Amino acid sequence: MPDRNAVVAQNLAKGDVIWVPYRLDPLWPALVNNIYPKKVSYSFFPLSADDESKKSRFSCAPKLTYAFVTTEALPTNANDDLKEAYLSACKYLSDKGKTRGANIQSFGEAKVEDRVKNENKIERAKQEKSQKRKLEKLESGDETDDSKPPPVKASSNSNPGHSNTLTSHHRIPITERKSDIMMKTIDDRLEKLVEECWSNEDFSDSRKHLMKDELTIKLKNNKFLKEADYESVFDKVFNIVRTKNSSLSLITAFNITSHIMPHVLITCYSICKNLDYEAAKNIYHQQNTRVLGLDPSMNIPVTDHLEELCRLACDESAAIQK
Repeated sequence: MPDRNAVVAQNLAKGDVIWVPYRLDPLWPALVNNIYPKKVSYSFFPLSADDESKKSRFSCAPKLTYAFVTTEALPTNANDDLKEAYLSACKYLSDKGKTRGANIQSFGEAKVEDRVKNENKIERAKQEKSQKRKLEKLESGDETDDSKPPPVKASSNSNPGHSNTLTSHHRIPITERKSDIMMKTIDDRLEKLVEECWSNEDFSDSRKHLMKDELTIKLKNNKFLKEADYESVFDKVFNIVRTKNSSLSLITAFNITSHIMPHVLITCYSICKNLDYEAAKNIYHQQNTRVLGLDPSMNIPVTDHLEELCRLACDESAAIQK
């Protein structure tokens, strides 16, 4: 940070009228005689006949000074001497056709700035506290206007080692209302969000792949949307991707779509819930889980699109064999 003394000193000039400390308290109007990087010298008002030509003995650090502004009222508890000095400084500036004595912050402006800073600090603290409460509610499943249904038990053919994960994941199913809100937000921003990913350097290599692609699906199972809406968004993103590059194979377009989906969901969820992106991202990844019963040797993370995946594999079996 720049030195405040030096900053104030650079904006002061000889002949300026300023408020300076007088016996620590109160401030007193004074005429600037000389300015140094760490000191400003001055004469107190009211001035004698030859005060402006005399070398002053009084000085203080520049950061302790404020611009004298005639439109700012004198403190109500000022004594007669300070009132006389104030009127003398006002007349001095008036004779020069000025209302402001220096190109630095006035005392009144400094008080307003301090108040605004303090209010902003309090507001930021409230927002952080509110966001923390929202995050805790979302993570615990205690959301307003929605009654929490009982946990869904894992099916009998599920892997018992993953039953707790399944129960935790399905503890708070998405409601129709929440999904509708998300869908409206997604529809309003979908093309822009896809373009953000498409322009990202991380996708540059993926966009160059053609027909001889390996299947590296990275879809995530989540509860930001009901299943039908999730599939609808996936199809919309998939179609936009194919429109941007019609030479992409279905598998490549499928892979790219699976990478774009998290960005779309996280961004829109953060907007709907008034959370920052990172908080929404943490919630998104906390709600991911694996589909039970898959062969762990298969490098296919959880997806509710297995039927679609099989259809794509059949459609491109010839291309994959090559």
